[in-house]
Amino acid sequence: MKGEAVPVPINAAVPGGSGASSRADQPLRVPLGYVVVTRAVARQLMGHEDGRSFVMACLHRHTCGDWGDLGAHDAEANDSALTTGARILSSYLIPDEIRRSAVDGETGAATSPGNGSEPRVPMAEERLWIITEAEDGRGLRTQTTVLFPSDY
Repeated sequence: MKGEAVPVPINAAVPGGSGASSRADQPLRVPLGYVVVTRAVARQLMGHEDGRSFVMACLHRHTCGDWGDLGAHDAEANDSALTTGARILSSYLIPDEIRRSAVDGETGAATSPGNGSEPRVPMAEERLWIITEAEDGRGLRTQTTVLFPSDY
């Protein structure tokens, strides 16, 4: 993966996404270990409330076995990884309203229009990936990374 990862504090009260597998009462299927985000995710999503809430909801969905917008083959591979200990990848579409209100990764400036200034371009990223590493020699999953596909 490109760039450095940034640790993120994870709150136990994560808002759920839509769908049955992201309800708060769903049992957790994927232990996350230490959670980090790439610098791009930290700058573009974690800098505002809607972006943070979206990331937290995606993390919750991931832990519950809701792999997001994956094809059937990749979803089956994740389901199998729950028993084999292989790496798990989830992919979530970033809603347009989040993309429009994101923070520019290079300048740190808001990408949405404001105070009569000319409109700025929404963030280019359309997806958020979450990767939980394979189990280590002790059978533990020690790290989960939140990243954009371009960070990989």
